Amino acid sequence: MNSVRSRIFIGIAVPVLMTLLIFGIALSLPTTDARFIHTPESLLVEPDNNGPAVEVVAFHWPLGYLKAYPELAIDEPDVIETYPELNRLFADIQLLTQALTADVLVVETTTETTAETTTASYRLTARSRTLSDLPTDFWIQVSAAFVGLLLCTLVWLPGQVTLAKAGFILTGVGYFLLATSAGIYSSRNLFIASDLFQPLSLVNLLGTNLFMGGLSVLLWNYPKALVSVRTSYLLLVLPLLTSQLAVFQVFDELALSVYLPFTCILAIAVFGMVQQFRNNADNPKNRAALRWILLFMTATTIPAVLKLYTDVPQSVMIASFVFVYAGMMIAVTRHQMFDIERWSYKLWGWFLGGMAVLLADVAIASAIGLSQTTTLAVSLAVIGWLYFPVRQMLWRRFFMRRDDQLQDWLTRSLPELLRAHQSADGVTRSTSVINALKAVFSPLSVELQAHDSDLHTLEAGNNTLRLANGKGQAFVLSHPAEGRRTFRESDLRIGELVLALNELVQRSLAARAEGAQEERARIRQDLHDDLGAKLLRLLHRAQPDDRPLVKEAIQDLRTLLQNNATSGSPVSRVLHQWQAEADLRCQDHNIPLTWHSAASDGELSAVAVSQVSMALREALSNAIRYRSGGPVSVTVKEEGDQLQLRITNLCEEGALERSAGQGMGLRNLQERMQRTGGTADVSCDKTSQGYEWSVILTTPLAVTP
Repeated sequence: MNSVRSRIFIGIAVPVLMTLLIFGIALSLPTTDARFIHTPESLLVEPDNNGPAVEVVAFHWPLGYLKAYPELAIDEPDVIETYPELNRLFADIQLLTQALTADVLVVETTTETTAETTTASYRLTARSRTLSDLPTDFWIQVSAAFVGLLLCTLVWLPGQVTLAKAGFILTGVGYFLLATSAGIYSSRNLFIASDLFQPLSLVNLLGTNLFMGGLSVLLWNYPKALVSVRTSYLLLVLPLLTSQLAVFQVFDELALSVYLPFTCILAIAVFGMVQQFRNNADNPKNRAALRWILLFMTATTIPAVLKLYTDVPQSVMIASFVFVYAGMMIAVTRHQMFDIERWSYKLWGWFLGGMAVLLADVAIASAIGLSQTTTLAVSLAVIGWLYFPVRQMLWRRFFMRRDDQLQDWLTRSLPELLRAHQSADGVTRSTSVINALKAVFSPLSVELQAHDSDLHTLEAGNNTLRLANGKGQAFVLSHPAEGRRTFRESDLRIGELVLALNELVQRSLAARAEGAQEERARIRQDLHDDLGAKLLRLLHRAQPDDRPLVKEAIQDLRTLLQNNATSGSPVSRVLHQWQAEADLRCQDHNIPLTWHSAASDGELSAVAVSQVSMALREALSNAIRYRSGGPVSVTVKEEGDQLQLRITNLCEEGALERSAGQGMGLRNLQERMQRTGGTADVSCDKTSQGYEWSVILTTPLAVTP
């Protein structure tokens, strides 16, 4: 259960199995070829699902009669005000369903014309539902429920389930229950057994309360935990407790048993968000995530509670809650990736702008007593000619900073220039400028052409921008924004600033390199004059047995000073130094050394000389430490553009394992060679002579022309 693989399997299997169960229940409902439609005043039927709809007067069967009323086909039963009326609805639909399945249900209809009123009656024939009978509303709600539950499982998969995650997951479970239950009974063709209809209605209520309860737990625990664990658990079980009011029908009015508890839980969630805003005043990222969540709650949850979208189909309203999940998941897990601080303000502006358009349209429609068509035309004209221009003017005046354009091209061009100048792959100055210009303008093409003038110009109907580099060349850009617009005068100034910025970057990096080189020279001079003089005095005063060690220290100092030079060194000279040092160390331990190297015209960089020298010294130390007999062998050869040093010796069994557990030597070998762009491989293999210790050092080699 704790493994990621198990969680992934469960996270996918549970939504799939639950969705399949919902399809099974939906297909088990009885149906008929006639289609029933309700209006506020009457119940209509389309005979054989074809032709004009006629009004239903009544239903009758051998042992009963029922006068038709529109609530028989309503999508959502909890819009009925009292439980006696709701129970009557369940009982009536149960009688109709039983009569239909017994094949004895007769429907009476009436059609009124200007001349006469025509009545008719015919018997309805029951048949099994198929997938093609499931209406679009059902598919929308079930698909949205599946996506919501799947999003919640994605939050459950990684890491530990915190209280905030538990609240989010609970909202997903509640959303699945409310959406699927509503999808089943709202997409029925009038007929459904009461022992299924009534439980589905309670499941829908429970799912709604679970959704709001989970939202309360989330908002009281994210981004900061503001309540105790015990209080959070109480919020988790609160939906179960409040749902009992509806299960046992404690009050006759649904407003007290259904809507009041729901509103109270919603108030708890909103109050939790307010407290989170107050407690995260010093954390802009957390506040941005909260604004993101609030945006999606405002756009979907609040309007649904306040019945603002009365003309929107219930299936669409329920499906819109998927955006709540997507928004909250982005806010919780990906707010840094999506720059949520900036986007939250823009989306709020977009949402409030849309609300302003709706309010303006309603105000115009209410104030002007015209026909619907005329009112729509007037509304569109006022909004298009007056509202939008004023809105854009206010937006530019109060929300758009003048430095936005400067910030935009800086953030696009500066990384490209720095990346080019700091890289070691031979990127030229011209290439770095071309990359920066591409990042800023996104032109269809950028070319470096010969150009006599030093002027920057716009040409060919502002489709071409020519930027002179002052060296008889110019960068020619064509069709900015991948051809979606033309160049402007501001683009000309921005292009000039990009070239100036490139010069500034070059000068600053050159100054930095020059300063570093001067500091290295000063350090080398101090070491040579001070430490070198002291080592020479120590050499003259040392005992004969100690003089080899002092000589080795002097040689190390000379090697260090040479290796810290900025220029490279010929391989032949470096190999001579390495061989001399290896001979001296092996002689001190009475160990024979075999050195094999071929002549080379290559050159090693200062970094490579320094790091390989220390890596070779460490490899020789290991060879001396773990040697079991025989000579130490060093073989140097070139392979393409690589220089390879192989140090081998006979060792005891298990030497590699003991070496790996005793220190940092082997790791240091690898790190040093990585700094040169090379590798270090250490192995201990069994041969005919015993176990052979082998160290292979490989570093890039530059061949001098």
